[in-house]
Amino acid sequence: MKKYIHIKNKENNFIYSKNELEKIIFNATDLDPKPSSEYLESKFNLPYYFEGSTTYTLIRKKLSTNKDFLLDKFNQHVKLLIKKKIENIY
Repeated sequence: MKKYIHIKNKENNFIYSKNELEKIIFNATDLDPKPSSEYLESKFNLPYYFEGSTTYTLIRKKLSTNKDFLLDKFNQHVKLLIKKKIENIY
């Protein structure tokens, strides 16, 4: 399961840090197989930050009017914003 989680993180452009991954691995291994797969799906199926999503488009529009914000690392910025919002929810 640990390898699977690392692969999913790589597929999602490393959205989780090493510490966050260890927490996810710990939580997933503590669950039965079906709840574990649902837990992992909730962690890695985050369509909000993919280019073309409504959230991504709205954030890009809002920040493109800000002259002090460079859009060259916009993808990383969207991921950070969404991760912070998700952490606040949970």
